[in-house]
Amino acid sequence: MTVVLFLLSTIMFQMPFGIYQHTVRRFKRMQAFNPLKSFDYEFENGRFEDNIGLSALVFVSGLIFAAIPLFVGLDFHWLILIVGNLISLYVVTPFIALMFYPKESIYTSKSLKIKSVLYIVFGVVFLLIALAIK
Repeated sequence: MTVVLFLLSTIMFQMPFGIYQHTVRRFKRMQAFNPLKSFDYEFENGRFEDNIGLSALVFVSGLIFAAIPLFVGLDFHWLILIVGNLISLYVVTPFIALMFYPKESIYTSKSLKIKSVLYIVFGVVFLLIALAIK
């Protein structure tokens, strides 16, 4: 049970990275196929590259915070855990994030930041529950 909670905590910490990745991918697709709509979106919401705080939060959450439950909850060698974290971050979690992403829409920077913080809070909650059970 605790291993499942530690893995859920890791996935929750990686979800902001997956959602950010899908948002950037959809925006680039919008730029390619509908430049006027992408200009309006960029004018109203700003550029993703300019929001350094959001980018830092997403990458720190996916790379550093997600490794903490793995180190605490699983008894594997540290190198295996880091490689597993990276594989999960770039291969597994984007597919999970795609299931939670609404079709035919793109998150704004504000909603992306709110959802990122929410997923991090859920990750902390799962981590604390797993630590309490362990």
